[in-house]
Amino acid sequence: EKRLAQRQQILHSQTMSSKKGKIHKQTASGHYDQLAKPKAGDNALAHPFDVHDLLLLEHTLLQKFGPGGVFVFPSFETFLRWHGVIFVHQGLYKNAIFKFHLTFTEKYPEKMPKVGFDSEVYHPLVNPSTGELDTSEVERQLRGANNLLGEGITIRLITFVRDIFYLSKFFKITNSKHPTAGRLFMEKPEEFKRSCQRSVNRSVENQYNNSSMSSILFTKDGEQVEAISKKLKNITDEKVQLSTEKQKKDEFVRWFLKYFEELIASKENQLGISAIYYFLLKK
Repeated sequence: EKRLAQRQQILHSQTMSSKKGKIHKQTASGHYDQLAKPKAGDNALAHPFDVHDLLLLEHTLLQKFGPGGVFVFPSFETFLRWHGVIFVHQGLYKNAIFKFHLTFTEKYPEKMPKVGFDSEVYHPLVNPSTGELDTSEVERQLRGANNLLGEGITIRLITFVRDIFYLSKFFKITNSKHPTAGRLFMEKPEEFKRSCQRSVNRSVENQYNNSSMSSILFTKDGEQVEAISKKLKNITDEKVQLSTEKQKKDEFVRWFLKYFEELIASKENQLGISAIYYFLLKK
């Protein structure tokens, strides 16, 4: 309870604002230093600000202020591994469903987490054999003059993961994990586009191939979507008891949380988000 209160105090000490697409953070003075650097001689597990506490804080901020179209959840086995999926809505990779993971170490935030794709991705920054993503550019941006990583690491890293599929400057890189892809974009853009489309098609075809270690599992549309659709229709058609949009939203959220809690319990923590995501996206 004491550790939870300390986390909440830190969260309450932060104010976040968005301006011109950039995230500006004002935090309690030095609290990241406190989180990252336990006092000498302290037991890392007993210290109120170990790496797991920091990652919990980062994940909370990511859920609130992270980029759209990307979902990230910690592994059921360890908080040092996160699983994610990005839904690309436009550009060369439109309609792609790319799964990826982040791997942290106990040295975080001194050491940058590694990002790897579980889906087959054709991209100049992605190793075609291992799926490893080259994050050197965002790491250079994060490290200051003292060579230490700055604040908001996971938010900026996940934003970078999203941006590599939208910004053409990342297609032109010829000295990274997949230099052939970069040269192909520069010399034969139409062929590069076809290669991208093949990886998009494979990501859609293989979306239901779930890793046993992943906290994000895809399931096909079924009774869950039907139940959600029916409830939404009933709430939308209600004219008297639920007279305002806010009342309708609140009622649906209450119902959904209870329904999803029962669904998780019945599936032994097998979280299938794709059917729900597609349904809400259509709405």
